[in-house]
Amino acid sequence: MRSYQAHLDLVAALSPPEHCPVCRSQSVRAMSTADGVAFLCGDCWHCWRPVFGALSPVDPHTCTACSYQSLCLAAEVSRTEKAGV
Repeated sequence: MRSYQAHLDLVAALSPPEHCPVCRSQSVRAMSTADGVAFLCGDCWHCWRPVFGALSPVDPHTCTACSYQSLCLAAEVSRTEKAGV
């Protein structure tokens, strides 16, 4: 029977992001959510949830208990208006 060994960089996979994937700002802070943790950018108001070592965007409409929800929703409206959607 053969055995295999894989190097897993758990520190990198579980560490908070160094910058926002959208605006590249370093104003990213960890937020406690009902589902665990999310990372909120204080510049563009995008929120991200870690999923299997990658960041997945959070829909601000689902964050009803978050004190930043109104800011995230307002930023979403502003982005939509700028895009002409």
